[in-house]
Amino acid sequence: MSVPPYGQAPGTGDQPEGQPVQPGPQPPPAYGQPPYGQPPYGQPGAPGEPGAYEQPPGYAEQGYPPPQQQGYGPPYGFQPQTEQKAIWALVAALAGYVACPIVLHVVGWVLANQALRDIRASGGALTGEGMAQAARVLAIIGLVVFALIIAGVIVVVVLAGLASVSSY
Repeated sequence: MSVPPYGQAPGTGDQPEGQPVQPGPQPPPAYGQPPYGQPPYGQPGAPGEPGAYEQPPGYAEQGYPPPQQQGYGPPYGFQPQTEQKAIWALVAALAGYVACPIVLHVVGWVLANQALRDIRASGGALTGEGMAQAARVLAIIGLVVFALIIAGVIVVVVLAGLASVSSY
């Protein structure tokens, strides 16, 4: 028995016309070629059949939600964004040293706490934790310094009042 030419199924060229084709062992497909009856890798199937680019029928109708990303941080290639509240908290805490110390330090402290909560809950999608921490520390220091200044002024006024009363 001879080997059929390349690309021709065995038993189709060597048989006389009147004799049935004898089934025999099929040779494996050549390396890199898909098995008989399957489309090549990555190619869609025939219309109506599930292929590489469509879901099997009934899959979407089952009501399953799409797969959700687990809390393991942002996906590959994703650039995390800086939390805007952290930026504004730092601006407010620094501005409190120049103008409206009580108001701006309290605003900076509140914004910093909100920013830290949002950053920690984002799972890595938001950055700026260090900025929010710095804003919180600056706001607390600013409030303490302002309170000490107010306390010092009160002490000076009270002492000056006592000194002026005792000099008569």
